[in-house]
Amino acid sequence: MIHVTAAIIRSNGKILICRRGEGGSCAHLWEFPGGKIEAGETPFQCIVREIQEELSLEIKPLRIIDEYAYSYPDKDIMFTFIEAEIVSGELQPLVHEEICWVVPEELTNYEWCPADRRVVDGLLHKHFS
Repeated sequence: MIHVTAAIIRSNGKILICRRGEGGSCAHLWEFPGGKIEAGETPFQCIVREIQEELSLEIKPLRIIDEYAYSYPDKDIMFTFIEAEIVSGELQPLVHEEICWVVPEELTNYEWCPADRRVVDGLLHKHFS
């Protein structure tokens, strides 16, 4: 099983979402930014590193808002979703095809990676506030 983290980054009532580029089963779908935990990393350390690498932002992880396993046809993944805030940096999409800030009510306007849908639903229904 692969363990990954994803960040729920909020600012001014909006949430940062990213669209994946080419490759893989989730090509061109929307997701929360993050990535695979490396050997020896905690989920919090991973999300700080991944957001720096993907978006050129320094973040502060605040809390885990959800954890669950999701099975894609070719792999099993354990997800840890972490709420975080921006500490510094200028947002730059270094690996994603597109990024945008959306209010929670707009999350349903996007086509999501299947594993992220549970958190999208939780954000829509204010389970994670």
